[in-house]
Amino acid sequence: GKVSLLDVVPTKNETGDAAAAAGQQILEQARAQSRFSIVTNPDHIRLLYIISKYSSPARMAGDDELCVRLLSLEVLFYEAIVDDVLDYDYAPIAILVCHKGISKMVWMNISQECLQGVDDFIAKGLC
Repeated sequence: GKVSLLDVVPTKNETGDAAAAAGQQILEQARAQSRFSIVTNPDHIRLLYIISKYSSPARMAGDDELCVRLLSLEVLFYEAIVDDVLDYDYAPIAILVCHKGISKMVWMNISQECLQGVDDFIAKGLC
């Protein structure tokens, strides 16, 4: 069958062989499709799921696309890491943020692994 990005993948807090087997089955199906060959672990599927909740492609010509801004995505990834949904690391990075016409540097906890995953997904046409 076709692999849906909205399939529920067990979080790392869930236990039990059934949950692990379901997650592994989804990964194997995803790897079988060439577009999903970069999906190598459940965290990749969780990243795609987070992105899919806050964005959507145009269904027909002339329809609007719903896109999520990178800054918002970085915050969502950080929150998912802190809540043990994603098993990635983060580090403080100075970022230029513009708010109401005023730009300033702020320190944010950013996951380079998540951003690399997003870049890989874009290269493969998954988002």
